[in-house]
Amino acid sequence: MPAKKKTELIESADVLPVDKPESSALSEVGQIMQSAIAQNASIDTLERVMRLYEQSQTIVARHQFNEAFSRFQQEMPVVKKNKTAAFNTNNGGRMEYSYASIDDVVAAIQPVLH
Repeated sequence: MPAKKKTELIESADVLPVDKPESSALSEVGQIMQSAIAQNASIDTLERVMRLYEQSQTIVARHQFNEAFSRFQQEMPVVKKNKTAAFNTNNGGRMEYSYASIDDVVAAIQPVLH
């Protein structure tokens, strides 16, 4: 049985709203679709208009994601490396490095992610 996930509600006054998509491109495609329907356009034409609409939505969604991810990266705090790992290598040497625990990474990311 999988472990139950612990979820916490994090309230923050610094939460930034996600930008709404630019409606001009989407409304233009909508107008083209309405015009094509009004003129009894063929299925092929309607499908092409629909593909154009979907492509424009994909572009807007990609732009929104990139903007949100950029803000996330700017607000993300530095996560301190508080753990150490060490092991012997195949050629008889020793390797050692520091890393941040997953709990610390999650704790640092969650407030910014929300």
